[in-house]
Amino acid sequence: MFKNVCFLDTETTSLNPKTGQVIELFIAKFDSEGVRTDHMFRMLFDEDSADKKALEINKYYERKDLWHSARPFEDYAHIIIDVLMGSTIIAHNVSFDASFLKEEFARCGILKTPWKRPVDTYSIAKFMLENSALYSCSLKSLRYFFDLPKSSNHTAKDDVEDMIKIVRHMQSYRDSKLKRLKYKASFFIRSKRISC
Repeated sequence: MFKNVCFLDTETTSLNPKTGQVIELFIAKFDSEGVRTDHMFRMLFDEDSADKKALEINKYYERKDLWHSARPFEDYAHIIIDVLMGSTIIAHNVSFDASFLKEEFARCGILKTPWKRPVDTYSIAKFMLENSALYSCSLKSLRYFFDLPKSSNHTAKDDVEDMIKIVRHMQSYRDSKLKRLKYKASFFIRSKRISC
């Protein structure tokens, strides 16, 4: 069970937090009792200066109507701070998401980050699965390794849901030698089928 953690993912207008903007933020917060609450934020942004490729990747053009009631990041800043305050944030490549959030907060005049510490599921997976023959630690690769259903979209919410499932499987992988053997064998068999 997860406690005092916030799984989060951002969708952005570029790869550079100095020039890009957060357009979508999804947070799955687990409180001190392990009770989950979900928080979705969609932000207004300058579409003309956005990297079109970034917007294609996060399916913005297909989901554009979801932004009809979007507001600027600054309108959400204190709500986001309240949600994240004192929590450990967990993200896949957490430095990316954290750098964008820090930059957005700085634009609002908020210089102190509300979270206690960041945890990077990418780095943990890379370390934990080092001897597994897994070629990449992307969410897609980890879903395949743990034989999880394919996610329908690359959106903030879908990525967080995938991350939560993957972390649960990584906990099982860490805690049980039998599970490690089972995951590795299943991955090996499925990989052989693809290569044949």
